[in-house]
Amino acid sequence: DGYYKNGTGPTGRTCVPCAANASKCISASLITECKSAQYLSLQGTCAEACADGFFPSGKGEVGRECKTCSENCTLCTTKSICQECRNKKYLTPDFWCEDDCPDGYFKSGETEIGRTCKPCSDDSSKCMDSDTSTECRRSLYLTLDAKCQSECEDGFYPRGAGALGRSCSACSANCSLCTSAAVCVECQNSKYLTPDFWCEDDCPDGYYKNGTGPT
Repeated sequence: DGYYKNGTGPTGRTCVPCAANASKCISASLITECKSAQYLSLQGTCAEACADGFFPSGKGEVGRECKTCSENCTLCTTKSICQECRNKKYLTPDFWCEDDCPDGYFKSGETEIGRTCKPCSDDSSKCMDSDTSTECRRSLYLTLDAKCQSECEDGFYPRGAGALGRSCSACSANCSLCTSAAVCVECQNSKYLTPDFWCEDDCPDGYYKNGTGPT
């Protein structure tokens, strides 16, 4: 250890010392094991730190080496823990590089390197960005303007019963308040609320028109 073979002829062959920071080598420029707590690179050199795209492995004075990060990772601390992604991949909350972000996170970044997954708001289970929800949690309702609220605004009725996925849907065109798409409780546009909870120009036989305002 610490020397490499020099010479090819039947005579004059010698053992030549490796570089000062090398414990094993094949030639003066090709090291196979480092010492002095330095790291062996993929190119067969010893250095105090690993280059981007590699992570340090080993703790002893001898035998430390630089190992490659995963394919789409430019910076990592281990093979499975990435800190920065490349190839237009997104860094997920579990430190991996993926094409998409998991539920509860949205894509951030447009460059080749450094894209990340950022968290949605606390009320959103899915979102396009921090201000645009596409699915709500905590039994909240997704509104037409992509917000999560405890109730639907006038002109909309609540849909869903679970903790996830509730939404506000629009009432029919002439209805200002409703409990479902087919059940109106207040009409607009000068229409009349009929006994079957619909908005019409006229009342059915047996009923008379009441009210003069638009709603």
